[in-house]
Amino acid sequence: MLKSGTIQRVALETVQEAFPHMEGMRVLDVGAGKGDLVSELAGAGACTTALEFAPASLPGTKVVTHDLNLGTLPFDSGSFDVVVATEVLEHLRMQYAILRELVRVLVPGGLLILTIPNYWNLQYRIRYLLTGNFQRSLLDDPANKEAYLSGLAPHINAIPYPILKAVLTWEGCVDFRLRSAKRFRWGQILVYAPFCILILLATIFTSGKRRAALLLNETNGSPALLGRRHILISCRKQAAPAP
Repeated sequence: MLKSGTIQRVALETVQEAFPHMEGMRVLDVGAGKGDLVSELAGAGACTTALEFAPASLPGTKVVTHDLNLGTLPFDSGSFDVVVATEVLEHLRMQYAILRELVRVLVPGGLLILTIPNYWNLQYRIRYLLTGNFQRSLLDDPANKEAYLSGLAPHINAIPYPILKAVLTWEGCVDFRLRSAKRFRWGQILVYAPFCILILLATIFTSGKRRAALLLNETNGSPALLGRRHILISCRKQAAPAP
């Protein structure tokens, strides 16, 4: 059972909103982990496939073992109606190749759901302003090297949203939407208020053309700016044009 307030719960709700009746829907969960999300989808009647780095067993779900660092997915084009990848991209050495693969295996009109660290929230922005980094160095923990070499890397990629959206758009995706699971509490927002006001003023006084070019309405919008640890990005693979 997925807990409320988690990014996986938001992913489940996003699928349910797009497809209220999931019976027979073909769903791929890339990097399924313990299988909590894919099990919920299977319980709702979806035909589910879980892709994982290590062999696993999930009742009611087909499990495929595969190394995403190969930059490929072992499925035919147009195999799935929904593809979900929660907390996956930031761990990969081949994230752009995998983005292309995620779109390839979707049917035209299919739904893609990604979750990544929310590097656009107030806390991360202040950290970057003060330190020049989004996260601490990974060199102080020898286990990080072993994880990287074995294919189970820690967070080694921070993809800027404008680049992520550009890549997915070039691959044929449309209808982008950002969602967060948890927002900062009012006390935290008051602490961050001076920074928040500056960001909002900068957004307001930026010309519409430049604001659109920098995607400020999205990266400075409430889900990104006030959302906490993770952010969800959903989009659809563009439907094939009518004959």
